[in-house]
Amino acid sequence: MKTNEGTIQGNVEQIELKNIHPDEAQPRKDFNAARISELISSITEHGIMSPLVIEKMSGGQYQLVDGERRFRAATELGLKKVPALIVEPMDDVDRLVKQFHLQEQHQGWSPVEKAVAIGQLAENMKLSPQEVAKMLALPARTVKDYVGFWSLLNRREYQKSEMPIALASHVSRVRRKTKALYEETYEKEFTEEMQQELEEVMIGQIKAGELKRMTDFTKLMDAFTNNPDTIKEFLKNKKTVTKLYLESNAKVSRHARNVMQLANLIEGHMKKTVELGGLELITSNAAAVRQIKRVRALLEQIQD
Repeated sequence: MKTNEGTIQGNVEQIELKNIHPDEAQPRKDFNAARISELISSITEHGIMSPLVIEKMSGGQYQLVDGERRFRAATELGLKKVPALIVEPMDDVDRLVKQFHLQEQHQGWSPVEKAVAIGQLAENMKLSPQEVAKMLALPARTVKDYVGFWSLLNRREYQKSEMPIALASHVSRVRRKTKALYEETYEKEFTEEMQQELEEVMIGQIKAGELKRMTDFTKLMDAFTNNPDTIKEFLKNKKTVTKLYLESNAKVSRHARNVMQLANLIEGHMKKTVELGGLELITSNAAAVRQIKRVRALLEQIQD
């Protein structure tokens, strides 16, 4: 049996079902009754075709690493023994990584269950999303979304709503930035209760289709930044992002953010141009010189 980390070594043995114990910490919590019923029918007709993966414990006992649906179906059928591949004892992190790779092979976990596993891994090992992505050979963007879901205060509500995992990281980002902005502006704590309420309002607007792209969350943050009073307004009256954005004249925040981003970009290009001896290409271009003079005039207004 292969994983992304290599081959799981060992022989398949017939193990007493009563000696196998499910992993209480594993990310999968929900098991579809219809899928279990289908599996029971399959096992009744063909037997267990894919062995469970179990981990040695003391006293002849084993912990289930992979195959809980098969374990549950076998229990329902009253089987005495099941085929299992025995692996050596692991620590919590190694077990979680192994479970993730095994589930990836047969697509056993839902996106939410993957998010729980990756969130636990990042938290337990104190790793950044980039480090976890490298460890699991996953796209960094995907891992960032999963970690964003894990950091939600209202994970259960989000999960029940069956919303895209990709939006969870934006909800977490807005909550964190809003907390910092609120506390800096009002010198008061943005309590966990207020953070939960903010998430609930955002989740409600995702359901309603008001928040569906990254730009929508950016608009919300622009409204808060331009007028922090809109934070209370959003929590109290639950106005749509578009209405809040327009009423708070948040376009100014967007333009200011673009200026800062472009200023950094221009500075970098100017430095490279000078380093490479190409400054004359700019000074000899009349249109470029006129544009630089206009920007300089604007900067002088700021200084005044």
